[in-house]
Amino acid sequence: MSRKKRRQENTAATPVPGPAPAAGPELLRRYLLGLLTALIVARPFVLGEDPGILAPLTDTSNLVLTLLWMVAAVGWAAWRAWSRRGAWYGGFVEAGLLAAVVLVFVGAASVARYKHPAQLIAWEWLVLFLALFLMRQLAVTDQDRRGLLSAFLATAVILSAYALYQSAVELPAKRDQLRAELERPADQQHLALLAVGPAGVLLREQRRADREAEDLVRADEVARRLEINERSTSTFADARSFAGYLVLLLPALAVAAWLCWRRQGAGPASLLTAGCVLLVGAALWTTHALGATANLRDTWSATRAMIDDHPWLGVGAGNFGRLFPQYAGDTAAEDVAEPHNFVLELWASYGVFALAAVLLALGAFFYLVLTRRPAAGEGEAPAGPRAQGSAGASPSPVGPTRWEFYIGGMAGLSFGYFLREASRSADELLLPLAAPSAQEVNLRALVAGGRSVLWFAAFALFEGVPWTRRAMASALAVGVAALLLHLAVAGSISFPSVAQPLWLCVGLALGALHLPPRRVGADGLPGRAFPLPVAAGVAMGYFAYVFLPVSSSASLAWKAFSYARVYREQAAKGFPEISNPPLFLWDRVLKPLGKAVDEDQEDAHRWCQLAHWFGEMWMLPARDRHPRSYIKPEGRQRYAREAIRAALQAQKRDPDGREGYFMLVSLHWDVFARDMRTAPSSRKEYGQAIESLQELVRLDPAAARTHFSLAKMLFATGQAAKGHQEALEAQRLDRLAARPQRRLSPEQRRQIEAWLKQPVSRR
Repeated sequence: MSRKKRRQENTAATPVPGPAPAAGPELLRRYLLGLLTALIVARPFVLGEDPGILAPLTDTSNLVLTLLWMVAAVGWAAWRAWSRRGAWYGGFVEAGLLAAVVLVFVGAASVARYKHPAQLIAWEWLVLFLALFLMRQLAVTDQDRRGLLSAFLATAVILSAYALYQSAVELPAKRDQLRAELERPADQQHLALLAVGPAGVLLREQRRADREAEDLVRADEVARRLEINERSTSTFADARSFAGYLVLLLPALAVAAWLCWRRQGAGPASLLTAGCVLLVGAALWTTHALGATANLRDTWSATRAMIDDHPWLGVGAGNFGRLFPQYAGDTAAEDVAEPHNFVLELWASYGVFALAAVLLALGAFFYLVLTRRPAAGEGEAPAGPRAQGSAGASPSPVGPTRWEFYIGGMAGLSFGYFLREASRSADELLLPLAAPSAQEVNLRALVAGGRSVLWFAAFALFEGVPWTRRAMASALAVGVAALLLHLAVAGSISFPSVAQPLWLCVGLALGALHLPPRRVGADGLPGRAFPLPVAAGVAMGYFAYVFLPVSSSASLAWKAFSYARVYREQAAKGFPEISNPPLFLWDRVLKPLGKAVDEDQEDAHRWCQLAHWFGEMWMLPARDRHPRSYIKPEGRQRYAREAIRAALQAQKRDPDGREGYFMLVSLHWDVFARDMRTAPSSRKEYGQAIESLQELVRLDPAAARTHFSLAKMLFATGQAAKGHQEALEAQRLDRLAARPQRRLSPEQRRQIEAWLKQPVSRR
């Protein structure tokens, strides 16, 4: 072999090291890694199971994390232009997920009948892509990936520790407190509830058992208060989401324990790491995540029927739960927001093309993990005689101390705690729950401080794990596969609390494979700077058209409901401190609510809130027969028209939701008809309520209570024959109802029997 040929082979085997990164751009990259760490740590402490803000008690804290992901994308684009390193990482995984994001936006703009949650969820899907993409671009060294994975594992450990603490200490106390409340008269019930945290969702099985064992009405009230407390203080609103988070990271924890044991034997680090594995496994066992899968057959059958009607683009993000009752059978055990299967969820909500795009991304990921064997990294032995230790070596870190992970973890823990404490839904202000006492607030702060100490100790432990590139990629891939198996019976692949960790782990695993970078657009300033205006424009668009309107609307509603709470307290005492209740209600409640609706006009729930308080203004003179509450007749009529208009606007924006129709029924039935002086006028209001009740029957044909209400209105308006039919249907559905919440009350059953005993001539 010639000397020239040997020299060429040696040059090909040993690549020329790239230039050392400049101090300024490298410092910015490390700041961005700290931001990624903070977002990873804070994510489990902010409720992420309702990205469309469909539940009344869901706050807007999730939007803050979304905005921070946009800021991180802008920071990456600035770093790319500044560092003059235009190479980027990507492939079929990123392309598949990006295609799914585009299809989710298309469905939100076209097929989704309720646009508001669809648009919010579409932006959350964009964040999923950003999380995957930024993980690939910023975590470029083995130490970067080791630090981010350590942050993940430390977070899983502290959540598991708190879950076990609750299971052993808080839950037994709450069960005893619940039994005591059930033995008291209903008007004396009061719960002094403590903080719940991530394991608070474990109360679900206890609540269900208590509802069936005790008096239904009283148990429902206690369970409702427990659920409200959980949503306001927990980090996971659903036990299956918490289980999915642990399932994703448990394989990596097991591999970390094995690596420590292989290197050190039975040393302190090995024993502590093994203890962390047992801790997370025990917490996973306490969730009983698969205990509610007995009714999957009915749910999946209804979902398949929905897919048959909407195969291509689905029903739109956030609209599955709206349409599900129309496809569910009479014996459906539950109303669900997703079908408990990620394939059916993607197909039903986003269509077959979005499903194919996500499966393409996941398939490409597993293909790369199974076929790609990364070169040895920093501190690793070569994989074989032909492998060179320097061939896959990552760039050397700037310094030995990776402070960005410590500071990012501290910021994430603090930010997650303060965001959950400061963010509350306006609807909580009007609930019959006492404000947290000073002792409870101090206890929550003390628990948060304990979590921080435990997190730092766990992070330091996992930072010393001797990860190899292959071990990291394989462990994370096993975790992703385990989570997908879990999602096959649990769903929630669209929930940020589950989906963000999923795609972040995919990005970490791809980085550990040490795939070659892409050079398209890497040369020249225009190619390197192009992402910056795009990222900045997307972030500004999200801030101006999504974050600011929704947050401002929530803030105005909070202001209105804080005064509404004062109004109700004063009304119960005869308005001792309010000299002009109509003016107080108009200036302090209705005006801020009107501004809240103007800020976010697509939110049907805001319109329903406005309709309710216009109805309250109508009822004020009847409830407080005092000159101070006098309202001119023409003024009352205007308030009635505004209430009806707001309810109709809610129906227009959410045609398949039940809240707008319930609101209109309540206005005609409980508000206007109650104050009518003559029976014909009351019957007229009842007749107008019938139309909304018929729509409710169409939207939820298996609801026995809705059929009962419709029968009551029909009998009240003289339509006895139709009322008889609806009463029979309500009775039939009551016998088939699988859940206590869907059954009729004893009084309603007796009323149906009385109707059916009436002579045929009177029907």
